[in-house]
Amino acid sequence: MLRALGECVLPELPPGSAAAEQTALVMGHLGVLKDQVDFAAAFDAYEMSCAEALSTALIDEFDGIGDHASAAVDSLRENLTAGSGAKAPAAMRRRTDELGGLVEALIRAAGIDGSPEFRSRAGTRVLEYERPRMSANRALFRGMNWETNVTGLPELEVMLFDR
Repeated sequence: MLRALGECVLPELPPGSAAAEQTALVMGHLGVLKDQVDFAAAFDAYEMSCAEALSTALIDEFDGIGDHASAAVDSLRENLTAGSGAKAPAAMRRRTDELGGLVEALIRAAGIDGSPEFRSRAGTRVLEYERPRMSANRALFRGMNWETNVTGLPELEVMLFDR
């Protein structure tokens, strides 16, 4: 498709036209998808493991103060303990989203009646665990050329397959 668009379609379009611009945009997206296809399942597994690790860290940090916060930790713990057995990419994405929702619920509940100490530790843990995941997301979309500085972004192949 990329070759057909680049060699057959794009040359026939008026330079600078909206159609040429949109064709080039589609070509760019197809190129990024081509670059990502080998990483897709491993990336979903990586994100799920990040969500599970953050969930575990927040549970470990909890000091037992606050009814709302305690209920949110119990829900997160119950879900984490039950596990998911997710192996298919769609199931891993659902698991990641589910854990993310429970983590968000915990942070909101801690804001209602959690201890100031837990809120502080939880904020630190969220930043600590999410920074590498966000860097991985940025690296996954490196081909879009959105980044002004790619220095320090992880190499996905190393991050996903050599851990």
